[in-house]
Amino acid sequence: MKKSILVLLAAMAIVFLTACDVSHETAQEVLTDEGYHNIQLTGHAWFGCSSDDKFASTFTAQRWVFTEDGSRDERTVNGTLCCGWWKDCTVRH
Repeated sequence: MKKSILVLLAAMAIVFLTACDVSHETAQEVLTDEGYHNIQLTGHAWFGCSSDDKFASTFTAQRWVFTEDGSRDERTVNGTLCCGWWKDCTVRH
């Protein structure tokens, strides 16, 4: 009984320690560099990133898109920002 509780607590600790969000500052910097604005982080991305990514957050932002006639259109984008300890961040949408 005690062993199963310890195993359960250890498993929960591993999940909580590996499930970290991207910092607000990093998200703003990366997403702004990619052309997004009005950025809002919306939570942790549980299944949106690879196993190499240690930080994962979902976001909503706006981005200018150029149309065929040369005008630009502002679109709302929902996506995921994935970052690792020794790798750059990746934007997925």
